[in-house]
Amino acid sequence: MNQSVISTKLHEFVFDDIAYAMHQNIQLSSLLPLVTTLSEGDLLSLSYDVSHRRGLSLKNYISDHKMDSKKVIRILESIITLESILEQYMLTPAGLIFDESFIFLNPEDNLVSWAYMPIETKGISWKANLLRIIRGCLIESFDTPDVNRLIPYLLESSFSPEILLKALKGTESIKSTPTTQPKPSVGFNSSLVKDFITSKTRQKKPEAISKPIKLTSRTSYIKRCPLLISRSDPSLQYSLYYDEVLIGREENCDVLLNHPSVSREHARICHVGTRYFLEDLSSTNGTKINSCLLEHRTEIHHGEVIQIGDCEFVFLI
Repeated sequence: MNQSVISTKLHEFVFDDIAYAMHQNIQLSSLLPLVTTLSEGDLLSLSYDVSHRRGLSLKNYISDHKMDSKKVIRILESIITLESILEQYMLTPAGLIFDESFIFLNPEDNLVSWAYMPIETKGISWKANLLRIIRGCLIESFDTPDVNRLIPYLLESSFSPEILLKALKGTESIKSTPTTQPKPSVGFNSSLVKDFITSKTRQKKPEAISKPIKLTSRTSYIKRCPLLISRSDPSLQYSLYYDEVLIGREENCDVLLNHPSVSREHARICHVGTRYFLEDLSSTNGTKINSCLLEHRTEIHHGEVIQIGDCEFVFLI
């Protein structure tokens, strides 16, 4: 089977090693395989493998075929499912490339394939990017009166993939639209509707700033716990609740690893103030941080790789 590669270059994006490691462990038909990555200064180059079984890019599909509501529904179903799967790997849809050239649709099985970027995604509004894609698809697939009916669901300030999906399936009544959103006018004007959908210059409303949580006797138990995430199976995660966490094969261990390379009481993670330390407890096969054998109690930092015997974990704070 012939294969082709699509590439993109990103400026001012930071490559995320942890996101890359997680991405490499995800075996999903809905994600395009990431072939190569190259980082030079503030330029990040990414290449993805695209096989013919993945169909056409959304850009080519729209130009060659008639879009219909079923295809739009499939795109929404795909992103909703993918979001829940990515969360298991500590990733978010903000890393997806929301570009019609990097979203693939197979008309035979309706499989939607996405390209994921292993970058730092803080501050990226992925729902706004998805909304732009959906608006473009709706223009191609719906008669204008139907797009007019869907306008209350296409406002950036209240856009929800789940609610729009229900509306497209006919299970969500227009009457249930939040009353704070303006209803489309009775007098229909097709040019105004299209301008509304495709406008890229519309000012984004400032988001409400959430107030910080005030710790009281009722909320003082709230605590952010660090995580150990398995590199071989990122869905396997251990929350480190205590100031001293014992790792090993014994039943009394806080992190129980039933692996022959792990000693009964193998290692310990200690929380001191704002710092975390790892120490080996005279284990048989040793403990490593970033492939370096641990000889004494050593501080560990966010994103470092911890190896307990033959078991590797990423430490996240």
